[in-house]
Amino acid sequence: DWLLSSECAAFGVLSTIGSQISLFAMTILSIVRFRSIQGSIRVPKPVNSAKILQIILIVLAIIVSSATISLLPLVPSFEDYFVNGIKYPDELKLFVGTTKKQIIQPVLEAYYG
Repeated sequence: DWLLSSECAAFGVLSTIGSQISLFAMTILSIVRFRSIQGSIRVPKPVNSAKILQIILIVLAIIVSSATISLLPLVPSFEDYFVNGIKYPDELKLFVGTTKKQIIQPVLEAYYG
């Protein structure tokens, strides 16, 4: 019941957004650091409104792309591509003790096509 609840989906979205923002931010910071080391001989330019706007747009792009990536599994047309696990009813003992993919795969293919 928990895996199918909206609370689980909300926590998954929040977790993924946080992970993606962290990943993208570290990537951008690495690029900025590389460019600053590469151009360390030059005299630094003053910060102007164009640079501030560029930073704001980069941050917004990171947030929007992170939110898009995290919300994509919740779109009904993509639900078959993002499977976290399969929960069978407790009274169905079909796959109990089955650990081999070769045994489960033909059954699932026959059922789902």
